[in-house]
Amino acid sequence: MFTTDSLEIKVRLILLELLMVLHRNGIKEVSCGALMRVLGVPAEETAKYDDEDIVIDHEIIEELVRVRGQFSYSSMLDDSTPPGTTIH
Repeated sequence: MFTTDSLEIKVRLILLELLMVLHRNGIKEVSCGALMRVLGVPAEETAKYDDEDIVIDHEIIEELVRVRGQFSYSSMLDDSTPPGTTIH
């Protein structure tokens, strides 16, 4: 589904979009482990990061704006993704 040439930036964008949603809803700090679980990382791995927090501040928002400008959402899909497919 994803092309491998820009997978890192795509994952970064997904994480930043999630942080933006949290910020818009008044959450200004979040556990790294909790974010990792939302992204599907196994609990035994995420538990190592439960005591580390990310502060959602203007720098995070600026990074989101910067990363958004590097590609379009349609570039996240390769040609083999059928129309109407839900991306999880």
